[in-house]
Order: sequence, then C-alpha cells, then structure tokens
Amino acid sequence: MHPGSPTMDDVNNWKEFIKIPDVTQWDWAGEAKEKKLDPRFSHHMSLVNGVWFERLISFMDFMPAAMALIDEEQQDAIKELFQALTDMICKVVDMLCENYPLLDYIQIHDDWGAQRSPFFSTETAYELFVPFMKQFTDHVHSWGRKATLHSCGHNFDRVECFIDGGFDMWEPQTMNDIKELYNRYGDKIVFGVWPDPFDATNMTEDEIRAKAREFVDFYTQPGKPAVLSGAGARGLPPAFGDEVYRYSRIRYMEIN
Repeated sequence: MHPGSPTMDDVNNWKEFIKIPDVTQWDWAGEAKEKKLDPRFSHHMSLVNGVWFERLISFMDFMPAAMALIDEEQQDAIKELFQALTDMICKVVDMLCENYPLLDYIQIHDDWGAQRSPFFSTETAYELFVPFMKQFTDHVHSWGRKATLHSCGHNFDRVECFIDGGFDMWEPQTMNDIKELYNRYGDKIVFGVWPDPFDATNMTEDEIRAKAREFVDFYTQPGKPAVLSGAGARGLPPAFGDEVYRYSRIRYMEIN
C-alpha cells in the first residue's frame, strides 16, 4: 500500500475491497508461550495501527478519508465499516486477555489532529467515532483491564470525546496545553504528562532533583492521578527520573 494508490475511493464499496480477518484463528497460545510476561511489572499492549480514522486513511488516503466523514452519502457505510472493525478489535482484546492474564492496559491508536487543530468537528466525532470507542473501552473494562488512547495532534478540544468514549488515559503531545488539560479534566481521565523543558547541562544534580519535585507537586493534586508520558521521559537525566520515582511515591502516600 503506497500513498496515492488507495484501496477504495468510496466507503459504500468497502465490502468489495476489505476482508475482516478472523483473528481468533491466529496462534495466540503459541505466541503467549514464546512471550512470557514478568509478574514483577505492569504490562501495556499497544494496538498501533488504528481502528477508526487511521484505518480509514489507510484504505483511502488522508484527503478522501477526511472528505468521507462529512459526505452524508458515505456516513452510513462508515458506521458499518467501523462496526466491523470494532467487533474485530474486541475479539483481539478477548484473545489478549485469555492468553496474557497478567496484561494490565490495552492501548489503541487513532490520531485526530494536526499541529494546530483537530481534523474534524466535535459533532463528527460524536456521530462517527465515540460510540465505537465506547464499545471498545466497555469491552476492555469487562475483562478488568484499563483502556488507554494514543491520539496525536492538537486534540485539546476533543478531550471530552475521549472521556465520553470511556478511556482511562490519554497521552497528549505538547502542542496541547497539558497543564490546563490536567487542571480542567484530571479528575475525569488520566493524562500522560510531560515535564517543562529545562537545560540539565547547566544544572547541578540538586537543582535537577528540585525540578523533578516541582513537576511531581503539580501533577499529584488529590483526585487527579497522572503518569509520566513515555515520550516525555525520553532524554531526561537519570537524577530527574530517580527523583520522580522516589518523591511521587511519598506524595501519593500522603494523599491516600
């Protein structure tokens, strides 16, 4: 599949081009024997290829996929396709949970925004995406697991869609005002948060550790748990990460 050579140009024809695989026939048990989970750690499975908008883009290329969302003649077919894809990914959840009982979190990808704004309106999100997200998250929760979302882009104005879609956590990128997201919505969804940029090359270890405590103090408000974003943790000096680990445990013990 290469850009400029889409699989289809009209979602109404999706059944002619797309076959939904029977994922239950994959060798889950054999894979689980090869990939043992260490009970000392929590485990997070990420379904990286997207199910809804990202998947529609893979079938159509970006611009036709975006246009299809607002084409009334394609919207019913989009819902039908998204239903088939959501049913498939729920079966993937079944297979993961059956074969990996130590799995704690299941993450799904669906990028919704560019650098400055989302790709589509709130109304489109609630009409075409949120119901299927809620089906997915309800299914994850039925297994006693947490459902997390990776969604790149400036999606500050779509966070309520993610909340209503049932997600336990979203990791926003830094074009979003993450501190404001946390202040407004941190009691409704967990955020993967980023430290403010700083130049560690001109700081002592004590100063770096003080910076880490400042970060922890802000993101440990009662009733608003947060996690250090995996992307946000990259490149941090070891002293910062060590102090976040040490001091956050103290702060959460004080809160609880």
